[in-house]
Amino acid sequence: GTRTAFDFAYITIHGTPGEDGVLQGYLDMLNIPYSNCGVLASA
Repeated sequence: GTRTAFDFAYITIHGTPGEDGVLQGYLDMLNIPYSNCGVLASA
């Protein structure tokens, strides 16, 4: 398969998982910066 790398994630998801911290937590584990507030503020 093809592997894709990301430098930044611009989160534009409304509702779960974009507003409850799930996506932010996943991106934090992968060390990928993102546009929204952090996982704790979203939880």
